[in-house]
Amino acid sequence: MVTSGFLVYILSYSVTEMFSHFGPHVLAPIVLADIGGIGGMLTAFVTNLTDILKGLGVGVAGIGIIVGGLMRATAFGNERKVAISNQAIACAIVGLVIVLISATVATGMQAMFH
Repeated sequence: MVTSGFLVYILSYSVTEMFSHFGPHVLAPIVLADIGGIGGMLTAFVTNLTDILKGLGVGVAGIGIIVGGLMRATAFGNERKVAISNQAIACAIVGLVIVLISATVATGMQAMFH
């Protein structure tokens, strides 16, 4: 059974990590070259895309926490449902932490290359 917290974790980790590692390492030489203003536009595009994905990851994690809370509220003492809701909430929180840490690392890496 795939819980919503697990989906939040996978989505936030894969998307944010992909773009936080993709931007500085691959695009740094292009941005530093700044051929005809393309580098500045590319930097702005990657920054905007990272901000959008960070917002999306935080939003999905928030929805995961809410869904986990609703699952817990409607468990009515069923220990199995309570355990599943706890797991969903924990996965959503882990996904949120990964999104925030990867955004911080991406900002630090971007500062190192400029």
